[in-house]
Amino acid sequence: QLPASKAGKMHNAKKDIDRNGTFKQIIQFVEQKSHQQYIQDIELGPLPGYLWIASVDGFYLSTDYGFTWQPVGARHLPYRPTNVATADSTDLPIYVLSLGDVYVSHDLGDTWAIDFNQSESFHYVGYVNGVPHAASYPSGQVYRRVGPGQWEPLGNAL
Repeated sequence: QLPASKAGKMHNAKKDIDRNGTFKQIIQFVEQKSHQQYIQDIELGPLPGYLWIASVDGFYLSTDYGFTWQPVGARHLPYRPTNVATADSTDLPIYVLSLGDVYVSHDLGDTWAIDFNQSESFHYVGYVNGVPHAASYPSGQVYRRVGPGQWEPLGNAL
């Protein structure tokens, strides 16, 4: 679930596109769909104009600040993602949660591979100081990625 600032209808979201107070509507996702969508997560980057949305009916990428959208990941993910993590650099991969497992893409979402799974589901994946972290549910165990497919436990977040 998204924090209240990101959840629900995103059709009024705006972005300062030139950092001088020129705001443009960036998310027209809800209007482009035939019915109301619940957005589970939205993430910016890693390139200017890139937005990722995990919604109840799929996973989408916009490369133009949300004016147009294309579905991504359907061929390589077992189910729609519920959480998306990007970094500010194109050198760092994109992570998503799908069916409680952590998947990674090194090519801006064209292909995905499982990077971490275990007996309990993950609830969150994100970058902390440029390093991917994941939190499991219901234990609250937090993991840090230390290499391809290698994650170390850091402790319980609960």
